[in-house]
Amino acid sequence: MRLTARLVGAALLLATLGACSDRQDNHYASYEEAKSVGAVDHGWVPDWLPADTGAIDEAHDLDTNRSMVRFALPDNKTLALPLDCAPAIPERLSKPFDTASWWPATVPSPADESHHYYRCVDEGLVAVDEQRGLGYVWQ
Repeated sequence: MRLTARLVGAALLLATLGACSDRQDNHYASYEEAKSVGAVDHGWVPDWLPADTGAIDEAHDLDTNRSMVRFALPDNKTLALPLDCAPAIPERLSKPFDTASWWPATVPSPADESHHYYRCVDEGLVAVDEQRGLGYVWQ
């Protein structure tokens, strides 16, 4: 009986701990706002985004330090990626660590023809949709 009670107690504890998530979701109206609250310093929002980048959605996991970011490109501006980024094939890229309502199901996907994909040595993975003026970064 005692063993059964301990097993049940341990199972409940594990279930409770497993239900806890260290994921945080944030929206920033601008790059400056993301920077001012420390999202750039923590590495959750890339430091190479243009200063006039707007509408940034970001999710990160505090335990794994993995993140995913969507941002609006400034009007009529081409995104200058870090020098360590190279074109990548979507089917060879890992999926983001989680899902979000603002993250398209087609990123990354071999069937996706609207994004240009890149693998960056220090920055993770990048998808850019210049037609819609949106960019995505995940690591």
